[in-house]
Amino acid sequence: MSISQQITALRKGGDLGGAEKLAHDELKKNHSDRYLQNAYGWVIYFRLKEISDGLLDNKMTHMKAVSGLNHYVDEYFQLNLLSKPDLLHSLVLTQVLKIDKEWIRFVGFAKWWGVDNFREEDHEMLRLNNGKEIASLVLRYFYRIGHALTKHHADLSDTDQAWGENQLNEALNKHPDDQWLNYYKSKLLLLKGDSKGAQQALMLVIRRQKRAYWAWAHLGDILSIDNLEQSIICYQYAVSLAQKPGQIVNVREKLAKLLAIKERFEEAAAHLKRALTVREKEKLKIPDSLKQLLATNWYQQNADLKLSKELDVSSLVDDILYESANLVSRFGVLDNQNEHKKLAYISFGVNEGVVLRYKQFTGIENIKLGSVVSVEVEEGGSTAIRWSESEKSTIDGLLENFVGLMEKPDDREFGFLRVTGGPSIFVPPNLMKKIGNVSDENFRCKAILSMDKKKGKEGWVALKVEKI
Repeated sequence: MSISQQITALRKGGDLGGAEKLAHDELKKNHSDRYLQNAYGWVIYFRLKEISDGLLDNKMTHMKAVSGLNHYVDEYFQLNLLSKPDLLHSLVLTQVLKIDKEWIRFVGFAKWWGVDNFREEDHEMLRLNNGKEIASLVLRYFYRIGHALTKHHADLSDTDQAWGENQLNEALNKHPDDQWLNYYKSKLLLLKGDSKGAQQALMLVIRRQKRAYWAWAHLGDILSIDNLEQSIICYQYAVSLAQKPGQIVNVREKLAKLLAIKERFEEAAAHLKRALTVREKEKLKIPDSLKQLLATNWYQQNADLKLSKELDVSSLVDDILYESANLVSRFGVLDNQNEHKKLAYISFGVNEGVVLRYKQFTGIENIKLGSVVSVEVEEGGSTAIRWSESEKSTIDGLLENFVGLMEKPDDREFGFLRVTGGPSIFVPPNLMKKIGNVSDENFRCKAILSMDKKKGKEGWVALKVEKI
């Protein structure tokens, strides 16, 4: 059995220590043996996997994990005869991505690993055992470049900065609608002083992730340069969206600073108190910036005030998000309230409409069936942005008033309003039940034009009926 086979046998037998020592000893004698390098490469992969598993199971400290990561990556760097692209090379990258998101060396590692060393299968989405899909290894590689580039920008050499930015741009050229690539592009542009470009790059992200606290927090950072009022609203909205208090302690501190500038000292103090409480409860470090704010006169004067309820700014954020967009108003009919799913459906026509969710479109749950509302959408788009009640009561060709004779077929729960010289209006069972057994009596109704899915024909359906 060759030495490389012995290393492999030790590894497969669970003796990683023995396999590692033997590989070390033999590579000192014959470093140019690619079989030895390959055998040791697999030992390094399983050492890295031990580290990522240890972190996941809380059996290893973060400091020890990073130390191990640095050591085994340096060892892997020495294996200059390994095949690339190759399964081993891709698996090593997979483990590095798992170990430490904040690893300061990642850009240098990614540059060495090689953007051209992906296998065909590395471009495919990864399906987990629970059925959930995650981004391909290729995209996760570029996401981490974006994260490291923006997180450690000041610590990187000019060469690594340029390389990282070029990779981010190349990835965006291939995936222009990818939200994470756009997010990191936005953060990079802000670091470079291009707030307008940063905001433009973020718009795709925030419109897709409208309830993501981190997106609104970043928009707050962008707007803090030249629009404090809007920045305050973004930070306030980010605070309201966060699921865990610890996620937004930094946002509260930024918000407090801006509120203090605007001399809104009571609000500013309340955010500082909440941030301090969370840091103390979760045993988080209290940064010097927070200590300085806590020492200010305005905080000391308001520190003992009772915490008031936080402001709801959800009705203001769309004005910021779509400030420069071309919005058009469309009149529609509220023809369904689904209280179970907490949504309303607004019809613009027989086969066109939008869903307004109660949580996003406050107050829509109180609008009565058959009411006309105005819905704002982006020009050329169909996604609802805002809504408002309308003074209109009808829409020609969609929502109209009719007068006719009521007719109820025998042994049927529904009925028809027969309009002289006009259409027959279908009256659903729920409305007929309120009317009772009537025949040949005059009624007026408000009806909406709908599609009869069984017959495949358009027809009028009563939303309201009343006897004349």
